[in-house]
Parts: sequence; C-alpha cells; structure tokens
Amino acid sequence: MATNTRDHSSGSSKYKPRQERFSVQRALEQLELIDGDNSDLEDLSDNDDSILDVNYQPPPQEQSSSEDEDDSSDDEDPIPQPTEHSRGRKRLRGANNGSGTETGTGSSRTPRRRRQTQQIEADRSDDDSEEPTPGPSTLGQPNKGRGLRWRATPLMPDLAQFEHEDDTELDRNGWTPLDYFEQYIDRDLMKMISDCSNAMSLSRSGDLLNTSVDEVYHFFGACILMSCIRYPTIRMYWSKALRITAITDKFTRNRFFRLRGSIKVLIDDDVPKDLRKRDKFWKVRPFLDRILQGCKSQNRPECASIDEQMIPFTGTCPCRQYLPMKPNPVGIKNFVCATADGIVLDFDLYQGKGALLEQVEEEEVGLGLGGLVLARLCQTLHRGTKVYCDQFFTSIRCVEQMMKKEMYITGTIMKNRLAGAKEKLASDKTMKNTGRGTSSELSTEDGKLCVVKWYDNKPVLMMSVVHGTEPEDTCQRWDKKLKEYVTVSRPSIVREYNLKMGGVDLIDRMISYYRMSARTKKWTMRMLMHFTDLALANSWLLYRKDLAICAAPKKSIMQFLEFRTEMAMTLLAQHHGQGSDADLSEQSEEEDNSNQGKKRFVTAVPHVSVRRRANAHLPEMISLKNAARCRVAGCTGRTRVNAEFKRITTMPLQSRFLSQLDLHSASLLRVFSKQSGQQGKKLKDMAAMMTEDIDAGRECLIKGLCIYLNEDPEDLVKEYMDMTEANTLREVEGTTVGIYVARETPSNDYSDVGVILEGVVVLHDLESVALAAAMLFGLMYALNMNYPLKLRYTLEVLQKVIMELDASDLSRKAQNLKRKMH
Repeated sequence: MATNTRDHSSGSSKYKPRQERFSVQRALEQLELIDGDNSDLEDLSDNDDSILDVNYQPPPQEQSSSEDEDDSSDDEDPIPQPTEHSRGRKRLRGANNGSGTETGTGSSRTPRRRRQTQQIEADRSDDDSEEPTPGPSTLGQPNKGRGLRWRATPLMPDLAQFEHEDDTELDRNGWTPLDYFEQYIDRDLMKMISDCSNAMSLSRSGDLLNTSVDEVYHFFGACILMSCIRYPTIRMYWSKALRITAITDKFTRNRFFRLRGSIKVLIDDDVPKDLRKRDKFWKVRPFLDRILQGCKSQNRPECASIDEQMIPFTGTCPCRQYLPMKPNPVGIKNFVCATADGIVLDFDLYQGKGALLEQVEEEEVGLGLGGLVLARLCQTLHRGTKVYCDQFFTSIRCVEQMMKKEMYITGTIMKNRLAGAKEKLASDKTMKNTGRGTSSELSTEDGKLCVVKWYDNKPVLMMSVVHGTEPEDTCQRWDKKLKEYVTVSRPSIVREYNLKMGGVDLIDRMISYYRMSARTKKWTMRMLMHFTDLALANSWLLYRKDLAICAAPKKSIMQFLEFRTEMAMTLLAQHHGQGSDADLSEQSEEEDNSNQGKKRFVTAVPHVSVRRRANAHLPEMISLKNAARCRVAGCTGRTRVNAEFKRITTMPLQSRFLSQLDLHSASLLRVFSKQSGQQGKKLKDMAAMMTEDIDAGRECLIKGLCIYLNEDPEDLVKEYMDMTEANTLREVEGTTVGIYVARETPSNDYSDVGVILEGVVVLHDLESVALAAAMLFGLMYALNMNYPLKLRYTLEVLQKVIMELDASDLSRKAQNLKRKMH
C-alpha cells in the first residue's frame, strides 16, 4: 500500500508521512491487479484537481487522448460516491501509458499538495500527438504575459501627450506658513473637532469637556512644538526646571492629557453599522478626507511615483501590517502617490483587497493587489502621466491595462512575472562575467513594452513603456574590492527611475525627522498626529518650491525645523480667544496702570501673527505737539510710537535715537572720510552738504550710512513733488518700508515728511527726516518686523550700533563699522 504507515522496518512506532513512491515489488503487484477488477484501483496521475466517478469505465480497446478525457469528465458526477475500498479517498483520473487501457482504483492515497487551478496533461503516450497540450489556466491569477513574443529590439514608445492643467494655480506670493498649512487643516476642521469632542465627552462620561476652537488650535500647536523640542516624557514640559512657557501658559498638564484622551473628529452614533463594517478607519475618516482634499488640490505633474508608507503603531488597531523591510515594520500601511519633489498628491489606507475592489473599474478587478492600488491612485492623475513604482505593483497585465488608460508605468519587476522573457534575457552568470554595467533589453513585437536587465552589484529587472536602454550614460559606483569609485554604464530606464521614484521616500524622511511620536495606545490619536505631520511636510515642501521658483536667497528660506516651530507658535498665539481689538487696548492700559510705581514688569513680545492681525493701539502713549493722526479709518487716535517703544525697551525712542546719532556723528564722519574710490567720492559729497542745521546734518549722516554699507539711500528716503499723483500713489503702495519727503518745488524745503509701512502712509507731518527715521525704526522694532533686504545693514547698524539694542550677533559689515568707529 502507498499509504502513510508506521515504519516497522526501523522498529520505530513514530508516524512518518512520506511521498508517494513505488518500489519494484509494489509495481508488480499493481500490474497484477490490472488484469482483474480495476474499479477499486486509484490512478497514478499527478492531477489532484480532477475528480471522476468511481464507476466510470472507458471504452474497450480505445486509447483516448487527454483532451478527450477532459471533455468526457464534464458529464460525470464531480463528487463520486465512496465504495468499500475507496471511502474517504480522492479519485484521480489518468491513463495507462502504452497499454491502451486505464488503470483502476487502488487503495493508496496520493500525497497532499498545494491546489492550483491548472489542467495537467494526464496522458503521456508513446505516440506523438498532433494536438497541442492545453497550457496552464490563469484563472484568478495576474496575467504573467503568456502569449507575448519578445524580441531583442529597442523600445518604440507610443505615448499620448500629457494633459496639462488649466491655468488655475493659486497665487501663493506672500503666503505665510499658516496659509500653506490651512490647505489641509483649517478652522472649519478645528471647529468640527471641538464640537464632536464636547458632544462625545458629555455622552460617554457625563462630564462637559468645554473645549473651544482656540483650545484645539493650542493643542495641535503644543503637539507640534513638542516634536521640535523633544523630552523623554510629556510631563517634563511642565516640570519646574524644563518647562516650556509657550505650552504651560496655555493649559495645565492635566488639561492637556484630558484633551489628548478626548479628541474626536465625529460623533460615533451618527455612523451607521454598515459603514463601520465597510470602513475600518471610520473613526478618523472626516480628518483623513480633509487632508486628502488638500492633497488632491495640488497641481498634477507629468511624472508621479507610487509606493508604500508605514504609519508606526504597535498597539491594537483595525488593520495592522508587518513589513520587515521597512524602517518601521509594524503599523498601518498607507499607499501614497507623490511627485518627485515629495509632495503628496493622493493616498489610500490599506483595508484589504475588498476595499480596493469597490473603487476600481470592472476590467481592473483581476490585476492583483499591487495592480488594484495602481488603478486606484491613478484615478486622480491626468491622461499621459508617467508613473513610477516598485516590483510590488508591476506586472505585465497591470502595465498593459494602465496603458489602455494612457497611464505609462515604469518600475522594477519580479522575475517570476516575466514569463517567456526571462529565458531570453542574458543569464546572471553571463552578465556577472561581463562585468558591472552590462544590460540586456527585450521588447514586444509592437515595440510598446520592454524589459531591461541591468547588472550592477546584483541583476536588476525593470519594465517600462516609456524608457528603454538607450540613451545610456555613466554613473559612479563604489567598488568594495578596489575601495574606490568606478564608472559604470547605466541604461536610461535606471536613470529616470532613480530620478522620479524617490518622492514617497522623501516625504517619509521629512516626517521621520520631527515626528509627533509621543506614546499612545489609541490608534486614532496616532493617525491624527501622523497626518498632521504629513500636512506640515507637504506645506514646507510646497513653500520651499515656491520660493525656489521666485529665486529667493537660500538664507531666506526657512528650514523644516524652523517652519514647524513657526507653525507651532502661530497656532499657539494666533487664536488666543480674546474677543475684539478694543480688548487688546483695554488690557494693555490696565497693565500699565497697575504697574505704575512698581518694579518694571517685563513681558515677552507677542508673536508676529498676533501683532499683525489687529489694529489695536495697545498702550496709552505720550502726547506730542506734532503727533500725527492714525491712518486707520474711523480712528481719532494720534501717534503712540514713542510710548510703545518705551514699554518694550524702557528707552524713550525719539530722544534716544537723536542723541545717539549726534553722539556717533564725529566717528561716522571720520570713517566716511577714509573711504576712497567711487564710494569715497559719494561720501565726501554727502558730507559737503552738511550745514549748521542740525536736522540737515542728521539726514546726511543717515544717507551716508546707507552709502557706506553699499545700499541705496533712495530706497530709504523717497522724494516726491506731488503726493496726489497716480504714479506717486502707485509707488507708495509698492513700498514695504521707507520715508517719504514731499516738496512743492525742487529748491524749496520739505512740505511734508512721513513714514510708509507696508504700502500705507502711517505717519505724516513730521519735523525732519531724522525724526521720521526714528519713528520708522521704532515701528519696525515694536512690530518685530523683518528688515527688508535692500536696507537690512542700515537698519541693523541703527539698531545694534547706534541704539545699542540686541548688540550681539552682528553681521560682518556691522562689525567692521563698529570696530572702525571705536
């Protein structure tokens, strides 16, 4: 018998399963049984999937081919009734080679093997058959390209023209980090989180959370700031030694933890049961949809990449995955479509193959998991897009299907998906002997699809409908044996793949630098933090791209850490919950009155987003005889720059600025007189214009300072004949900061002197240019404005050398001038 039995020959009673094998003696016993009743004999075929009726009798003295036998089995009962000798055994169908009769059924059992939906040739007759043997069925499997004919010819791509987007791109000139961030997370989303968190807290525990939109902003700002300034535990941010006031001033430690445990983005009772079963991430779906909306609003480029992303989480969650080759192997899998610059265009969280089947077209159902992901993420791309992916997604059938939709795939591919092309490509051994840089290319008969094999350290298989081997170039690769870089030939498909495929890896790397990785047991909180990180990374990449297009200096572009910190401080400060602009003024007045006669109370300068969003006058100021009226419509207040500056610095602005300028006038003139060349001539001409009028002398010193620092004094002091002319008004509107001087005629004295700030005349009717310079400096210092590039050295010297404010960290030009003056 061929069944698994105890091995009596070895004396062991241990059960040892073994494969079906026939000894010579057993073969003779089987042949003897053939002459008798063959109804109980089991066939010797390798086909485990064909099942026959045990009472089946072949026609006598007729040898039927395997194809005829397959046809005859269609009329038989697929589940035979067991007999006394065959109960519980599988009946396999076959033919007796060369005998013209079929073997019967034996009592042996064939070994269990992996079931495949294939038809295996059951008859191996000695006579040659003219009919072809049926090939393996591909039912339920991805098409591996069987039937394609491969030739050693170059690729001849036939590509549709890429459909560029309409000229509807947003004008992002002058956008702040908050503007970029609100593409993904805006105030409406924060309000929804606030309302849902309050409702869920009340329904679950009966306690009112009583949070607000502002507090939700504070919470997200605190989480972002914690990711920039890392402590081992969250509680350390409230410790006496290490406390971060930007966080601790907003809420207590217990309040922060309560918010962290109560954040909700929807009301659970509003979600029907069928949606909960269909969507495993329904608890955070509104948040994901808002992030996805921001991603889909980005411009679609001609080239995009698709890859996997892991959201690290080891706790209990609806769909946790394990990818051992990833830096974070355990977590939630997210399929991402991104540009070569790393900007995320679309994403889809993995919930199983069934969720993807619902989102693709009918003809794409059989593409396999990788193909389904490609089909889903390509839905938001334009016709003619070139898509780059790795071997998980690439198959011949998938590439052909995407080509019908005019999406052109390029990617690495597994060798078991190449079918007939694998045998025609150069072998690994041959390529290794030839050396690094060897490549082999095959294409289909129509030349629209190619496979390239390139040998570097190891062989790499790639498939594309866009790129082939030509044109080749060279690259530098490290040789371990020679311990030096060597020049290696590289096909075009490898070069393009390396250039366009790294987008998802780039966004992953940016997120990993400052990830909000505080430990949590709730997968919902991990998802909120991850996609907030994704929104920040996307915002910074877009911000950097915009400034690079504008040819902005690299020093003026914020690094990612600075961008995140600025965003955190904006969220912590901008929505601080104070009602009106008048409240700001009243609060400041109360602070000033309460501190009279007491020790000076120093407060931190408010964040720039707070100062610029209100038109409040802040503290009460001193009265000046020549105080100008406020330019805000409906406001009757007068200039208060002096007192605001004094509140911040404890220095009187006007008297301090003018006295310090007079104090340093002699040393400045001495430095100016030592200059030579064209600059020295201009400085001497400027010094010659100084008269006994002290205001005129101060004006010449300020203009001379601009010339010495290689800056144009006309960028600071602008002279106009008529302030009501259209050209003059347009020039004023285009001025960031400056001083204007109005004259009735070129020879007359000034009829008006004022200050321009952000294109608006904020002060006028001032006595002199020197006083206007003092007011301009005081406004910019009080508002904490960045100095314009054209005047940054002049304003820096006025602040740090003349006024002696924050004198550390001088630029090289300011240091040289200060050294020469002293």
